[in-house]
Amino acid sequence: MQQNVSTPSLLASPEFDAWTSGPPWMLQCVGEPGAGKTLLCALVIERLKTIFKNRNVPILYIYLNYKEPSTQTLDNLISSLLKQLLQHPDAEFQSPEAKRLFSGVENESRPTLEDFYEAFRTEIRYFERVMIVVDAYDEASPAVKERLADRLLSLPTDKASLMITSRPIEEEPDPRELKFCDSCGRGRPTNIPLLPPLKVYYRCQICNIDICQSCRAKDVYCKDRKHILKQPDDPVRMSIEPSQDDIKLYVRKELDIELRLGNSKHSDSTITKSSFGTTRLGRICRRRSDLQERIVPTVVAKANSMFTLAGLYMQTLRACISEGEVEDALDNPPEGYDGFYERNMLRITEESENTRASTLARKTLEWVVHAHRPLSLAELRDALAVDLNKAGFRKAARPDKATILEVTAGMIVIESNERNVRLNHRTAQEYFDKSRERWFSAASADIARVSLHYLSLGELTKPCEGIYEDRDFDSRRKAYPLLEYAYLYWGDHAYEAGPHAETQAAVFRYVSDTDKIAAWTQATWYLHSAERAEWDIRKGANALHVCAWFGLTEIVSRLLDGDLDVNATDPNYKQTPLMYACRRGQSATVAKLLERGADVNQYSHRDSVALFEAVDSGVIETVELLLAHKELDVNAIHPWRSNRTALMLAAQSGKLEIVNALLDRPGVQFDRKDLDGNTPLSLATIAGQSDVVSSLLEQEGIAVDSQNRIGSTALILAATAKGGRKETEAKIFIAELLLMQGADSSIKDHEGGGTAILRAVDAGNEAMVKLLIEYNADIGIRDDLNRGLLHSAAIDGHEAIVRLLLEEGLDANAQDKNGKTPLHDASRDGNSKVAKLLLDSAADPSIKDMHWRTPWTVAWQYGNLNVMRVLEAKEIIEESAKPTPSSYPQVTALPIWSLANLGFQNRVSHMITAKPNDIYFCDPDMGNTALHCAVNADNPTILTQLLQAGLSPDSLNDYYRAPLHLAAIAGHANLLIILLNHHAKYDQKDRWLETPLKIAHHNRHLECAVILIEAGAMPTSPSMIQSLFFAAIELGRLNAVSKLIDMGADLSVKNVLGQTALQMAKETGNGEIVQVLRTNKSVFRSPRLRSDVTEVEEEGAEEQMAMLSMKESPFHRPEVWTEEGSEDEGTVVADRARTPVARQDGSEASDGRVRVAEPAV
Repeated sequence: MQQNVSTPSLLASPEFDAWTSGPPWMLQCVGEPGAGKTLLCALVIERLKTIFKNRNVPILYIYLNYKEPSTQTLDNLISSLLKQLLQHPDAEFQSPEAKRLFSGVENESRPTLEDFYEAFRTEIRYFERVMIVVDAYDEASPAVKERLADRLLSLPTDKASLMITSRPIEEEPDPRELKFCDSCGRGRPTNIPLLPPLKVYYRCQICNIDICQSCRAKDVYCKDRKHILKQPDDPVRMSIEPSQDDIKLYVRKELDIELRLGNSKHSDSTITKSSFGTTRLGRICRRRSDLQERIVPTVVAKANSMFTLAGLYMQTLRACISEGEVEDALDNPPEGYDGFYERNMLRITEESENTRASTLARKTLEWVVHAHRPLSLAELRDALAVDLNKAGFRKAARPDKATILEVTAGMIVIESNERNVRLNHRTAQEYFDKSRERWFSAASADIARVSLHYLSLGELTKPCEGIYEDRDFDSRRKAYPLLEYAYLYWGDHAYEAGPHAETQAAVFRYVSDTDKIAAWTQATWYLHSAERAEWDIRKGANALHVCAWFGLTEIVSRLLDGDLDVNATDPNYKQTPLMYACRRGQSATVAKLLERGADVNQYSHRDSVALFEAVDSGVIETVELLLAHKELDVNAIHPWRSNRTALMLAAQSGKLEIVNALLDRPGVQFDRKDLDGNTPLSLATIAGQSDVVSSLLEQEGIAVDSQNRIGSTALILAATAKGGRKETEAKIFIAELLLMQGADSSIKDHEGGGTAILRAVDAGNEAMVKLLIEYNADIGIRDDLNRGLLHSAAIDGHEAIVRLLLEEGLDANAQDKNGKTPLHDASRDGNSKVAKLLLDSAADPSIKDMHWRTPWTVAWQYGNLNVMRVLEAKEIIEESAKPTPSSYPQVTALPIWSLANLGFQNRVSHMITAKPNDIYFCDPDMGNTALHCAVNADNPTILTQLLQAGLSPDSLNDYYRAPLHLAAIAGHANLLIILLNHHAKYDQKDRWLETPLKIAHHNRHLECAVILIEAGAMPTSPSMIQSLFFAAIELGRLNAVSKLIDMGADLSVKNVLGQTALQMAKETGNGEIVQVLRTNKSVFRSPRLRSDVTEVEEEGAEEQMAMLSMKESPFHRPEVWTEEGSEDEGTVVADRARTPVARQDGSEASDGRVRVAEPAV
């Protein structure tokens, strides 16, 4: 049983009070359509702003819309929440990495869902609390609905309070409803008629007693007042049902507005009433008081406790033009939503007094109902002004806003900013979904023809030209409001119109005009947004490419009957019509192109074939058509994507139907490896695609224990599980599938000799560790440095796993190759709780490592005063303040690397002068010099002191990493510049053959990467060139922009925000970069063949480039250009440093051994 509350009463309920003042949990408000859920969200947000005024508590919200599934993806929703968080006035601690996610500088390595989510989780910790409101959760697409709540519920439990509204959802009863108060009995089944069910309560886990909020307010306790009463974090479900009084108040308010004649102001932010309607109903009511008295009780009775229905009935009354019509409306009100919409449509279609008004109303609703995205008022007005029977376009024919609202009788809403014209409620869309053939049988054909008519106006028939074409196109876009919608969607509407003769004729006329096709190609490239399938060329497409893109099969057939080549390629990327059709999943067109001889294996200059495009589209019918073609190479590789096959791409993206179709194709190589050595099984495991893993494991002879480049098996990759609850559970399920299939848990990787259970400990995944123990994984395993599971758990501070391993009998005094015990590791990590746990389990604090250090000495060298005190007192002491030289014990005895690590500048300066020979000492754990430690401490002063004292900027630690590598790992651009100005080698490779540039790019420290480009470092892949090109533009670094253009940066590619390079440069206001891009925009240099120029450079481009590029590099060294091989971008592995350093998979390497990372997917 759910507790029913009205919208206003919810805000005064004990549940809402507990949600705002108690520990975070989820408040789920469900209600029937029209119950006022969106109104509730607006009221809640305003109340939260009042409650948390002047407090460090952001109020974040998402309004979901069933009509925007392409934009409201899970990635976009999480990124929206993150953006709101970063824009909060108190977001003073926001990280540059989080802000960088919104710069649009990424391209091939675009930020992923995990990037946004982990940044969101991290930033939340800087706030006292975060309140998140999600409206219309039920309107999310199925894929989003399944994962959004899980992601939000996986946020830090002490920070995020979540409220969602939705229509009633069929699921198990609220777990809190099964509880009752052990004091007053509230919530017992016998008391349900008298008292509402128990929603908010406090539990004593020791006494197993629940106390309701009312009793808790009266200081009722359990048996022992020393016990802690805690609110469980189960969701609370409330049913939103407006009371009759709520509806009555609403109707009286609306009627009062009508009676106020000249003071008709609406409290909401939308415009739903026309000026004539306001006064007319008011005048009728003033003349007929009996009608006025009937309105409130009649509407309240028929509204059935639904705000939306009450509003619709009031709209019906406003549309009445006489006292008689008001009487009829009150005597015979329509039944429910469908009844209201039916009556309105009949009134519109049967209106005989004003045929023009009826026609306008029908056309308006036709566009609003069938548009592929919400239209703005300006777009709608232009669309309504087009007359297919007349040439040209008359702006004077555009209807005004008041007229549009008047003729549609309250069925549409125009938002106050006029950017969104929509139906008044989702119930209206549902009505038209059921009856659209009855009311709008030719809607798609009409919209397609209007769009093509509009695009045939004057200057729209030809593309913009010249060096300022971008500026001219922006002007054209402003002058023709419907231009964007018409260009992007005319073909979709033509496709939906089917074999409509007039539409087919209009389409063929349009695509037969080469100038119009050129204009469409250019415009679509400029207008392409990140949410739509990517149209990626600015010029050179022909009619066949365009029609294949839209799936206009009959037109494609007519064009092929002419002189167009079925394998015609565009001049930039050499993409064929088949590739464009596959990209958008146009199965019928794909079938036609194959029938007419399209080459199924032809590669583009982006190293893609039709099969890759089809797999990415996710349309199984398209994939099956290609698989049925006997000439298809099912094992073709994608060089731009680590030599992955179609099966690999489908497996990692979880497209089970496509995976199964590929597996059914004879000859498919299900154990083939990509450049990182990953098989489809490995990639599916990394992505947590349990269904795909299960399907792959059914393949006879599959190599379950295949190892990738760094030695990881699928089981090891599963063991490194991180992410939300569902993702972690999926990896555990996958691990069990692999173990049941006989996966070997004793296999060691090549990155330090870790097994699956060791990597599970590294990841802090206690559940995975327990599973592997259950399947008899060797808990006594030692890695290449003789380090065991306890060492790994201690260095990373995984207290629960340390306790588990101790309970399993592992030796707390086990020593590694260097003599260190787990207590040494806890002392270095600074985790006092783990240190105390080890001491309580007989860890010996007197054991010395091979460098004669006890755990206390290690804690002293790394500045961990809290652990030092635990080791001295054997009890937990509150975390101490940051150590200072004046208060630090035995500071004069610290080695220089430790002084640099702790930031003791004066002591470093003194040692340089007093003990110059001691400045070369390295830390005994990883071989870091004082320079490395200064970089880890982000201390430019100490770094400069040591460089001036003669320390080499190219000194290497045990992992062959120079200080420049560590600066690239941590993103310290200022330190990078200091090192480069002291002639640090920018191309030094570490143990894993990674350069500082590669590391900076992998960890998305793009400012560091761009600085390295300016210094002379060379990118190793087209995707790296492109993302650094965007980064250089955003950072305003002309020298890097010019170099990256010469290296093959593609000016036709857009960033993840759908912006061109030129648009980015104009936003930054850098005129020199804008000029460079404008003079180069017609040049395409293939990243595969940098000398390949497929279009003629515009006059003067080379000369202007030469002048603009004659800027000195900011580093005092000659530029040395060396071309690295085409080595695939591997995994970045970070050293364990005092300051945590990021790796591609978010993990941190540990002392004395290397953490395995998940390869890039």
